[in-house]
Amino acid sequence: MPRLHPGVPCAALALVSFALARPPAPAGPAPVTPVLAAGQTWTMKADVPVAALPGAVTFTLGASRAVGRGGAAFQPTVTSAGHQRFQDDMFYDPEDSDPVFITATRLISQPAGKVPPASYSCLVRTPHARLNEAQRGLFVTGDLMQPATVRAAQLYINTGALTGQPTCTLTRTR
Repeated sequence: MPRLHPGVPCAALALVSFALARPPAPAGPAPVTPVLAAGQTWTMKADVPVAALPGAVTFTLGASRAVGRGGAAFQPTVTSAGHQRFQDDMFYDPEDSDPVFITATRLISQPAGKVPPASYSCLVRTPHARLNEAQRGLFVTGDLMQPATVRAAQLYINTGALTGQPTCTLTRTR
């Protein structure tokens, strides 16, 4: 799997599973989820202006692998523009949390030795797969491992509380 920075994919999964990323399940059929599936296209849009995310970020889902109990991580898409590299990931978590949630994450890295990667994630609890319906969620930026970030994500997933928190939308477009 392409890596932008040592440990970055595990950091992204740690946010959404709130535990260390576990080794992939033994090879077998790709996991099936009621929300995310290979071939779908989703857009992520922050509800506040973010210079690093002009407009919406488009995620096209590739193959998935099982993560945890019933979870699915989709093959990241890695692209470049100038000196920056972008890694887009989506993840579905049905049983490691209550209720079910999905997350989309864009990681942006700079050339080696420069600033650490920037991370932008949108978490949506109780998601659905209906086309062209924006689903509001919690917008998370910065270090995914910071205790305050993990607490905010857990509070949102467990209660749905978004008061005073930055928000975003995920929309399935195909």
